[in-house]
Amino acid sequence: MTKKCLRSFIVYVLLSAICLGSMHLMLLFQVNKYVGVSVGGGMLALSLVLFIIFYKKKIRNASYCILFVNAIGCGFAISSLYVYLGSVPRVFYTTCIWGTYVVLFLVYCLLAHTSLFKRFPRICLAVYGLIVLAGGIVGISLSSTIVFSLALMMFILFIAFLATIIAPSANISEHNNILALVSFVGLFIIIIVVIIVISEGDGLDGLDFTSGDKVKGRSQNPYDFIVDA
Repeated sequence: MTKKCLRSFIVYVLLSAICLGSMHLMLLFQVNKYVGVSVGGGMLALSLVLFIIFYKKKIRNASYCILFVNAIGCGFAISSLYVYLGSVPRVFYTTCIWGTYVVLFLVYCLLAHTSLFKRFPRICLAVYGLIVLAGGIVGISLSSTIVFSLALMMFILFIAFLATIIAPSANISEHNNILALVSFVGLFIIIIVVIIVISEGDGLDGLDFTSGDKVKGRSQNPYDFIVDA
């Protein structure tokens, strides 16, 4: 395994573990569904400020601090999704999902040594990502909504950090900056996705994907008028 692959792998393993750990920590408290995603947004703003300060002063290894802050922000933001759903993922399932992505990341790092992956890095990355996504949707969709949603949320970080392997970088310092940038992107996307999901819950009050809309305590026919003329 090359040094760049190894660094991306180690950073992903640690960051994703911190993300999931902070998610479970946040879910220990009884808070509003917007608290976690708001704190995540605050962490994103903080890491941006730190990035600007560290970049101007050219502080070495500053990217590790930014990665740590963004990892916690990701976990807090994801916690809002489960406050909204009213159910907390079991630690066992969280660990299984984390372990699966770690193995899949390692497999890609090993495949990166093959001539095919060296010759067509972007195409192979896209195909590998689609295979993982398709397999996850087929397999995990048979389980609970909680497990399915957590797997999809963690896929965002998985594919983002997997892309750092093929991102051109001249040295470790440049690669660290790419890792920090990817953590910004991952946190931003997670925040946007969570906000979209939980805000739709407010806008579509009473919506149930299994039983249909309800009006005044009775099921509403989607092909009929909501209110009789």
